[in-house]
Amino acid sequence: MAALSTVLALVVPAAPALAADLGVISTFAGTGDYDSAGDGGQATAAKLRSPADVATDAAGNTYIADWWGSKVRKVSPQGVITTFAGTGDYATGDKENVPATSATMKTPASVAVDRAGNVYVADAYDARIRKVGTDGLITTVVGTGTEGFNGDLAPRATNLSGPMGLAFDSSGRLYFADKDNDRIRLVDLAANKLETIAAPDKVNYPTDVAVNALDGAVYIADTDDNKVQKLVNGAFTTVLPNLDHPTGLALDTAGNLYVADSGHNRVQRLAQNGTATSFAGTGTSGAAGDGGQASAAQLNSPRGLAVTRSGDILIGDHDNSKVRRITGKQIDSIVYPVAGTGEWGFGGDGGPAMTAKFAGPNSIAFDPHGNLIVADMVNNRVRRIGTNGVITTIGGTGEEGYDGDNKPATQAKVAPDGVAVDRQGNIYVAEWRGSRIRKISTTGIITTVAGTGTYGFSGDGGPATSAMVASTDLVVDPAGNIYLTSINHNRVRKIDTAGIITTVAGTGEKGFGGDGGPATAAKLSAPREVALDKAGNLYISDEQNNRIRKVTPAGVITTIGGNGERTLAGEGKKATQTGMYPSAIVVGPDDTLYFSDGVAYIRKIDAAGVVVTLAGNGKTDHKGDGGPALLASAMATTMAFDQAGYLHFSNGEPNRIRKVGVS
Repeated sequence: MAALSTVLALVVPAAPALAADLGVISTFAGTGDYDSAGDGGQATAAKLRSPADVATDAAGNTYIADWWGSKVRKVSPQGVITTFAGTGDYATGDKENVPATSATMKTPASVAVDRAGNVYVADAYDARIRKVGTDGLITTVVGTGTEGFNGDLAPRATNLSGPMGLAFDSSGRLYFADKDNDRIRLVDLAANKLETIAAPDKVNYPTDVAVNALDGAVYIADTDDNKVQKLVNGAFTTVLPNLDHPTGLALDTAGNLYVADSGHNRVQRLAQNGTATSFAGTGTSGAAGDGGQASAAQLNSPRGLAVTRSGDILIGDHDNSKVRRITGKQIDSIVYPVAGTGEWGFGGDGGPAMTAKFAGPNSIAFDPHGNLIVADMVNNRVRRIGTNGVITTIGGTGEEGYDGDNKPATQAKVAPDGVAVDRQGNIYVAEWRGSRIRKISTTGIITTVAGTGTYGFSGDGGPATSAMVASTDLVVDPAGNIYLTSINHNRVRKIDTAGIITTVAGTGEKGFGGDGGPATAAKLSAPREVALDKAGNLYISDEQNNRIRKVTPAGVITTIGGNGERTLAGEGKKATQTGMYPSAIVVGPDDTLYFSDGVAYIRKIDAAGVVVTLAGNGKTDHKGDGGPALLASAMATTMAFDQAGYLHFSNGEPNRIRKVGVS
């Protein structure tokens, strides 16, 4: 390992600035009575004994390390609580391969869930880390049950002393705080290897670890040094000093860090750009505040933290014997990197998306599980970035062309230009170069749903598989109908659930006209992208007309943005009375239409029909990550919203994907 160095990078006041209305707080589990009861009922009516940590799985279940209850409790998505592991008897956990509910524990201090759904439990006073498999059986994976230090041996042969703070990285390796040994340790379970990555000269009584899926940075709750440290490539940086015994850490999908500042009875938030705010708690110990703003609520020695898939923050409110939840989290308007080094090429599959290479990521879309699907155009691949930040190829061999259907998509040639996902998770790929629309099913099998492979326009009223298509973008409605652009034929087409293709907008003649009448009698000019709102209105980026058009479910077309002039000076003006150069379009969670204006800005048309700029400084230098969106370059030729409300975008040529918060 390289020589370690310590750097103080950020000085933060002892009392960080209060964040404005960051969310509403409520009780998620526990009545506040110190006991262990309530299984089979609602979690809010159950009793806990000093919950120390919380974690969530992909199915929406929440796991609570109930420290003095000597149990791990589980709360279903419906709010029902049960015992997941432990009998409630305070005793050493020396039984192996037995049902977890029949095994004893001492003090479960931390819980974490791996990608396969296995639940890991750090039992601090029993000096073990245990695993509950998806079959419900419990085993010891790290530790001997003997407290102490005997070096870095095999995981099952290594003595621990107060293990806490479990976290997984994107490769599935397990990090934990070996608290009383003053160490942070890393376990590669597949290789049966354990190593120390932070020794007593760098940390003092650490209690938690978090790993950023975006860049692999490791955050450490350095409890008795009253600070949070960041570890990257062997170098330690203090990122949040002046705390009072921080004991819990969690990261959201944007890389914002949440810190349980236990002694101050607060949760602090460190944004990815380094701005620190007080996120929850007044600083006075207590239990009041449910139903109001989190910043005005009382906490009592908060410990473990977790971020749910929807972006809620869960807090193990230790001395209140509750788990609290904060909803309605504010999203900051900062531009963040998501994927890609910026270097042209192909690489990185199986690792963090931030270190991957792309060659023209031309289109993006989210699946129902929060995974980001990318049309890596010049690499002739469809790739997926999981919610854990790991990138893989799910379609294409890297070779352009067509070599048949009804086989695994990873064994088929594809030429992706656009991607869309239906409600079931099937992926649709627009192959403009291949003159087809392909489908990758949820089982990974590829088929053709439209096109013969011959470029052109034909087939309206008949089977889409017999029609000629040439599309660069597509979108799927909730019923499963597919809308696709025909950019060179000046049309937008529809494939219904019976597989019949028709034209829904455009006559095929290039030009502008037809507003107020049937969309099929209107003229378009190089329709680039399409989007749908919740009411079923279809939006068209009518690129060479410098307009955004809207087609109602009744088939009537109008212009909602642009006056035909190609200018970029629309900020603050009525959308229909200003010039624009729209390319990418997307409808946000609030049904607002967002569009890329030229290669310089990301804008929206607000409820009053006014153009509002969200990101972009007019430059095309791809700079500004980590800073305010209005000061960053924001070139976008494709956009998509994630479940937390962040707008992801890419221009293709910089070979990166980025995102910005839209509050």
